Amino acid sequence: MITIRRELCNDCGICLDAVGGYCIDCVDGELQIDRVVCNECLRCVAICPRQVFALDGEAPSKAGELRISEADFVQLVRSRRSVKAYKDKPVPREVLERIADVSKYAPSMNKAIAVIIVDDPAVIREIDAEVMRFVRRWHRILFGSKLPMRFFEVFSDALPTVKKKMERDLLIRKRVVKDNTQALILVYGNKRVPVTESSAQYYLAVMTYYAQILGVGTTLMDSLKLALDRSKRMRSKLALARGDSVLGVMSLGYPKERFVNIPEGIRIHIGWNSTR
Repeated sequence: MITIRRELCNDCGICLDAVGGYCIDCVDGELQIDRVVCNECLRCVAICPRQVFALDGEAPSKAGELRISEADFVQLVRSRRSVKAYKDKPVPREVLERIADVSKYAPSMNKAIAVIIVDDPAVIREIDAEVMRFVRRWHRILFGSKLPMRFFEVFSDALPTVKKKMERDLLIRKRVVKDNTQALILVYGNKRVPVTESSAQYYLAVMTYYAQILGVGTTLMDSLKLALDRSKRMRSKLALARGDSVLGVMSLGYPKERFVNIPEGIRIHIGWNSTR
């Protein structure tokens, strides 16, 4: 919760210029936060030069000069790759916790998102088995007979790709979780809260890039997200509340692969003031 340390305020009005009339107002000469409207974006905490605002009673640190260059950032983004195989080497819990904790700095509008770190090999195997059952069931529904296949093909031309990926996991790899996955990070929250799902993706993106800096590889696992969210057994195992949904899953480990090239990104269309 954001609190106001009134003894530090000198009535400069900077916070009111930034968010006044929305979630902060001056009533009878005192600042007041509208708790109904405030979504804890922390703009007031960041902008006040006297550190009047604090989060959970903790004063912010002073902002310094940004020391990462544009070239450094672009190199980080260009170098990121999804890792498909990991070394059989545990990632220390302290490192996993740092990766999860850095997500609190993500540009999200929903602070009611939380994280589960799964690093128990037995639980990871149990999750993999549950996801395999999920993939097997949907493969049977989609491709078990020609009639459903023809029906779904009307709505999606991606079915041949989906079929091939499913059969690769079912028949060749016989697993969904990546080889030697050392941990899974699950992001969860209540989807009924506005912008929860989009906020979760920002959390995952921040964790992905920070993990890369620490030498830890990652892969986003949409199939795990879908399967775990629908499995009563795994929801109970993970102690997910009834209103919570799995919003994203990321596998982690030290990369077994070594990437020696940086591909150019697939060019996206950029329009000015219209699609043209």
